[in-house]
Amino acid sequence: MPVQDDSTNFLSKKELNSEKFYETINLESSNLLKYHQKCKNIDGLIMDVHMIKICEKYLIYLEDCEKLNKQSSGYDVFILFIYWLYDELTNIYGSKNYSKISLDFANLQYLWSYENYSKINESNYKKM
Repeated sequence: MPVQDDSTNFLSKKELNSEKFYETINLESSNLLKYHQKCKNIDGLIMDVHMIKICEKYLIYLEDCEKLNKQSSGYDVFILFIYWLYDELTNIYGSKNYSKISLDFANLQYLWSYENYSKINESNYKKM
């Protein structure tokens, strides 16, 4: 899988903004290592290998969402991210495992406030 240094680089052969976003977020960024220990050692949260990978991408998104929104021609990447997140959780647990999906989604929402990103992304948080 290709590695990308900048998690907000939307250079892509895809035409739709949504395709570009999903392609970008699914790339293995060298920035993920920066978040690995943080995601692995969050007080009160137990994350498996799959959730640690999602957590890493989630934290990158939280840091870069303002830049991503500006680069995507007015397209709301927050909504795209929520769809991506739900899709990742259903791929791990299956679409019928509502309790596990809800629990892990809630854990990621906890990270939102734990990492104090809610102030940075207040307008996006209100959309949820």
